[in-house]
Amino acid sequence: MPSNTKENGFETLIVDTLVNSNGYEQGVTTEYNKQYAIDEGRLFRFLLSTQKKEMDELHILYSDLEKDRFFKQLDKKLKSDGVIELLRKGMRYKHLRLDLFYVRPSVHNPEAAELYEKNIFSVMQSERHFIAHFIKFADALMSHGQQQRRKSELLLRKLPV
Repeated sequence: MPSNTKENGFETLIVDTLVNSNGYEQGVTTEYNKQYAIDEGRLFRFLLSTQKKEMDELHILYSDLEKDRFFKQLDKKLKSDGVIELLRKGMRYKHLRLDLFYVRPSVHNPEAAELYEKNIFSVMQSERHFIAHFIKFADALMSHGQQQRRKSELLLRKLPV
């Protein structure tokens, strides 16, 4: 069988490896929010499985208007603080704090280990329209001096990190 040495073949190989050998979930474009460049289904599944009480109190999923308010706040925090800081510290929404990631715990902390296991790692095969959204997302996260160089890397690799 011939190898696909084009970019889409390389991308497929990466996605297959992450899904089949590293425990990642395969994302689907129907759950991808293009406006905010986020996988809505996985985000809310994570929040509901780890912070159900907070999600019920915040009413984020009760209306499209409230969900949009939440995404606007998340987008604002991503632009001001960056991805790493948001993952490390979580975010405040209204009067509550939401964690967006749980770090690997010590072996002597079973409660933290349970939360860590609920992290969701996923990968999605890109489509043409995703490139523009990844660039928009990357621009918001980087300082002005690095934007041009990073745009080229994103276009070449299509692998936002």
